[in-house]
Amino acid sequence: MKTKKIVAVSSALMIGTTTALTGFPAVVLAQENMQEAVTSEQEEKYTKVSVKNPVADSEELTGEGQNNGRAQHAFDGNESTVWHTLWSQDGQKKMPHWISYSLDQVTKIGRIDYLGKPAQNGVGNGVFKNIDVYYTTDPGADPASDTGWKKAGSFENITYSPSTGTGTNRAATFEFDPVEALKVKIVVRESYSSGSGQEPENQYANALEITTYAVNDVPEDKLEIGVTIDDQSYTGKSIQEIVDKNSITPKNVESLSITNGNLEYKDLVWLGGVTDHNVKFRNLKRLTVDLEHTKMYTETGEETKALPAYAFSGLNNLEEVRLSGVKELGSFCFLNAGNRSSQGLEVFEISSVTKIANHAFNGAKFTVRMKTLSLPNAQIIGNSAFDSGGANFTSVDLSGIVELGENAFKECSFEELVFPESLRSIGRNATPIKERASVTFLSETAPEMPTITGHTPFGDTDELKEKNAAVTVPGAGISSYYGEKVTNTSVFVKEDINPIFRNWNINATGHCLVKYMVDSKESFAFVPEGEKIGEARLPEVTIPEGKVFKGWSEKEDGSGELFTKDSKVEKNITLYPVFEEKKNTPPVINVEDKELTVGDTFDPLEGVTATDEEDGDISGSIEVLNNEVDTTKVGIYKVTYKVTDSQGASTTKTIYVTVNPKQEVLNEVPVIDASDRVLTEGDAFDVLEGVTATDKEDGDISGSIEVLNNEADTTKVGIYKVTYKVTDSQGASTTKTIYVTVNPKQEVLNEVPVINASDRVLTEGD
Repeated sequence: MKTKKIVAVSSALMIGTTTALTGFPAVVLAQENMQEAVTSEQEEKYTKVSVKNPVADSEELTGEGQNNGRAQHAFDGNESTVWHTLWSQDGQKKMPHWISYSLDQVTKIGRIDYLGKPAQNGVGNGVFKNIDVYYTTDPGADPASDTGWKKAGSFENITYSPSTGTGTNRAATFEFDPVEALKVKIVVRESYSSGSGQEPENQYANALEITTYAVNDVPEDKLEIGVTIDDQSYTGKSIQEIVDKNSITPKNVESLSITNGNLEYKDLVWLGGVTDHNVKFRNLKRLTVDLEHTKMYTETGEETKALPAYAFSGLNNLEEVRLSGVKELGSFCFLNAGNRSSQGLEVFEISSVTKIANHAFNGAKFTVRMKTLSLPNAQIIGNSAFDSGGANFTSVDLSGIVELGENAFKECSFEELVFPESLRSIGRNATPIKERASVTFLSETAPEMPTITGHTPFGDTDELKEKNAAVTVPGAGISSYYGEKVTNTSVFVKEDINPIFRNWNINATGHCLVKYMVDSKESFAFVPEGEKIGEARLPEVTIPEGKVFKGWSEKEDGSGELFTKDSKVEKNITLYPVFEEKKNTPPVINVEDKELTVGDTFDPLEGVTATDEEDGDISGSIEVLNNEVDTTKVGIYKVTYKVTDSQGASTTKTIYVTVNPKQEVLNEVPVIDASDRVLTEGDAFDVLEGVTATDKEDGDISGSIEVLNNEADTTKVGIYKVTYKVTDSQGASTTKTIYVTVNPKQEVLNEVPVINASDRVLTEGD
């Protein structure tokens, strides 16, 4: 059944369009006068609802606006009255403007009709251009605030046909996904100006009538498929019925959009000619399948979002494909699509798809302009899904991929690939790469990859040798991707690397790759960025004969900075070993001049050592070439030594040995320890009391002290001499004289007695 979608008109019907945020054209109709009558289809789908409490951010309340300019005039059912924002520039509120109203109860709505009033010259004057429709179930939601409001839809660049004409009102219908609403708010972000230059352009908004419709629950058996064929809308029980009843010649159709209603698999079977081998729309160029607004059912009546196998196979002239809400593409779904079109196929919308079956686009020819393919939600892409000589993608968004089948993009050649953490398997030749391509894996665990000799997910092994491609894996996944012998703690060689990446430039996040080149042989080590190389990450080096190993250099000629185990690494580097000619340093004899005493024993090798820079300790090789020492005679004698290292370098050294005469031992004089004494007349005096004598050789010889003279007489006051003498065992003697002073005894004087008495005070009668 052919329909005039949304509204019926009383006079010339003018169809305009707008684009909603979904990206699909939303139907907008313009006419001279809006009528309440709707087609039978819309009567089933929508019911007009009453509204109340209209308010707006701006109203014209003066002049004509005293009775014709308020928000309520957009809902009074009278096309002669209008809601209009302030006319005057003074204090005029700038865009955006809003008008809001309430419903009697929470209602599921999905359509709003609008009738606008142009200026007398037939242009602008506030007719809606860009709007947003908001809704809420909160009775207290403030329309002046964003809080509590949700967006039902946005409509851009609303066009009306004709766009000029005095007295011709502008009408449009806005459909959106059904929402439960108690209050509605229309925000006018931009309007059409009168363009007169006498007023601020695009700052007005007006509405003759705004009508809101509830969405009816239509029984499933009454829903029909809605399609647009070459820009004409149709409904019917099936696509075949629509074609037959409207005398449409399928081979002449260039554009087909499946937009709403119920779609059954049998429609697609008929369309693709799977059963009768007759491709109906063989010259179709533009195809849209909107499963966001269309319900699709399998042969068993189950609702599905999966396009069946061969659904659009054989559409050889197809140039544009838009798939909205489609979750799966069956095998051979677009077999050979576009391969006869001079332009080629371009897939504009396919981002909702989660699974693409084997051979879905097998043999399809894509436009050369289509270099990028966006599949952010695709989790499974089957074998040979895009295996087509006509696919020339250089980049693809696979941010949700889990399984990538073999030959999935066999004929493509990618410059950059990023595989997400979700990736679990990738088949051979799944994503061939260009020269100098960059491939990044985000998961720390490598996905399953083919081990077939000569084949990798990125092309044949031999081809990859020349591509100088680079791969980057997480630092924690080095061994998982590159092989168990490849770590960040030791050296590894090329043969240790997973054959898939053996001819790549391998990288790991947070790490630097050190490449060692020794005699054209490569070895490698991953070093955490900023850390020292360390002994374990250095390869063994065979030192050529006659050479000495100095370290590693980034320059093959050995110039520049030398790297050692203690060098820190900040970037990927290639290092070459640095050698220099070996120099034989003469050995060194360690011995000094000596002094001896007549009669001493002399061993010319005692304490003598020899060292060599190359050989180390060679003390055992020391020879005594000459030894003149005679310890029985005083004199100065020469001793000459010689030592030779393993390479024949010799050293001699001569020292002088001095033999001194034997020293005679002298007998030192003993010492008497005695001090002067002071006595009192009558005191006793022991002349030896406290007197001692010591000798260096004999020690304490106090017992040998003699008193040579003792003049002391304690009965008389005076000063007397006492002389002592002592002799040691070797006859050495010493004397010492002290003085003894005898003082007179002190007499006790008879002192005057003392009387102890003090003054006293008494009272009469005491």
